[in-house]
Amino acid sequence: MKKSLLTVTIAIIITVLNFNFISKASLTNGINQVENEIVQNEHKVIITEQIKNEAEKTIKDTCDNNYICSTCDDELNQPLIDEYQIENDGTVEQENISYNGDSRGEGLHLLGSYQGLTYYSQADSRWANTPYTSIGDSSQTMKSSGCGPTVAAMVVSSSKGAILPTTMADLFVSNGYRTAANGTAWSAFPFIADYFGFDNYAYTSNFNTAIDYLRNGYFIIVSCGNGLFTTNGHYIVLVGIDGNTISIFDPYMYNGKFDTPSRRGKVTVSGHTIYCTINNFKQYANYRTFWCYSNDHGKGNNNANSGSIYLAGSYEVAASRLRVRRGPSTQYGIVTTLNRGSKQGIDYTSGIWGHLMNNAGWICLDYCNKIEVSDTPPSKYSAGSYIVTASSLRVRSGPGTNYRIITNLYRGSRQGVDYTNGNWGHLMNNAGWICLDYCARIETLNIESSKYSAGSYIVNVARLRVRSGAGTNFRIVTVLNRGSRQGVDYTDDNWGHLMNNAGWICLNYCKKI
Repeated sequence: MKKSLLTVTIAIIITVLNFNFISKASLTNGINQVENEIVQNEHKVIITEQIKNEAEKTIKDTCDNNYICSTCDDELNQPLIDEYQIENDGTVEQENISYNGDSRGEGLHLLGSYQGLTYYSQADSRWANTPYTSIGDSSQTMKSSGCGPTVAAMVVSSSKGAILPTTMADLFVSNGYRTAANGTAWSAFPFIADYFGFDNYAYTSNFNTAIDYLRNGYFIIVSCGNGLFTTNGHYIVLVGIDGNTISIFDPYMYNGKFDTPSRRGKVTVSGHTIYCTINNFKQYANYRTFWCYSNDHGKGNNNANSGSIYLAGSYEVAASRLRVRRGPSTQYGIVTTLNRGSKQGIDYTSGIWGHLMNNAGWICLDYCNKIEVSDTPPSKYSAGSYIVTASSLRVRSGPGTNYRIITNLYRGSRQGVDYTNGNWGHLMNNAGWICLDYCARIETLNIESSKYSAGSYIVNVARLRVRSGAGTNFRIVTVLNRGSRQGVDYTDDNWGHLMNNAGWICLNYCKKI
């Protein structure tokens, strides 16, 4: 009878949890009501203390695991990075941990080469399950409570030099900034400012002051409570502002995070970046504190090579499979993969990353071997960039007309050639060979100088057309919306060629980042 009663009671409580989303106090009242009803039934069976305790434990476990609130049910049903997990970080000042201010510049030796603006996810599969704990609790991982070290790694990497979230987590644990139960202590952030030698640092709880720092190019870590970015406590990074729109990196992004009823329509998302108006942030973010760090543009490890350690040229993939990414770091999306032995032309580099001449993306040159000039047969032409001058030019499987035709290129097509054989050039995208007698080397052309330069741009109009060539007479390929960020690898007057080889945009309607 007791077992049957226990089952019925717990089922009632769980039903209340699933359909009514009421508070713990109300649920406790529900238990008492069930107790009274059981006492009054025809069998006069009094609910035992064991049944009551087990029902209360069911309530506690459910509340602890699901954090009952108005938005929780929607979030739990959203597709995720892999699964939803409540953040438990950045909620309070935490355990009175202090920083004594005596670590100026000691951490610079930990930094790699400067790569520019950097995004990290605490749920990245490379470290999601890595412990982040000071008490040996295996349930405390980077994914469950690692937003603190992750945002710190983003700020340091974007300003000083590359550092991984796991390295930052180890630093927090070893210096006492990982609390026993509440994530990362607030005092970790002034420590970061000194430890990595930031030129300028400020701490404020005033929203308008923080926005002023953001407009002056600072990176800002924000502690948020239950609201737009979390249902508990969470750290995020403000990385830029354009007019009244703030650009934000959230270390715990997942599909559908901003599709819940309480969040829908309050932000827009493009890639890793969240765009939020000043008014929406002020009204819905439930911000607590702001830590503001100067953008020191790579003033990190003096022993690290802040420039590139590789040169442009021809490379052969040495790894079994090498990912091609949309930009020069692992934070960018994967475009495709290259197999061992694939030969690729690199027209410019950024640190350990090389930009493919065929505009297909970027590869990490640590996994490639450079093809020296001595390895290629003599030729009256040399490796480099060429433009097709014939109306139509055949691409063949080998350096001669006796090889099969793969495809055709048309006048104006730009191609990278990584090595040559006589008057034939091997295409850097490994697509085949072309006869260079029907091409002109790009650096010999008298192209009109441009008032714009290569770099990153943000679309500054509601809708911007992408065209197949540098002019309004070319066909429309697609349309970009305001706030879209695009990489431009070269320009022709006021037109920029997109790095993803998607076409050309008019830079008069864009703002350089």
